[in-house]
Amino acid sequence: KHRIYLTPGRVELGDKSDEVHEMIGKNLAFNCDEIWLIKTSVTDAILKGLKKSKFDESKIRIFPKDTDAHRAMRKELKAGTVLLIQNDWTDNYC
Repeated sequence: KHRIYLTPGRVELGDKSDEVHEMIGKNLAFNCDEIWLIKTSVTDAILKGLKKSKFDESKIRIFPKDTDAHRAMRKELKAGTVLLIQNDWTDNYC
């Protein structure tokens, strides 16, 4: 199966936020075929973890808004794709 992970990241992690998001990126690198990120204040930390794990940068997509990611899902996902969406990010976080 083709595995895609979509996330804006996690909120309310306090001073551990960058550390946790970098770790998320490192772990995703070994478990996903593509990473779709919704641009937020933690995107760079996730990217840092992905890069440290040498994840293929051509397999990373960054969407400016969640609606852009949802539009891509409807157009581009094919049979056999597994999409995991992790989102606890609300509109009051950036």
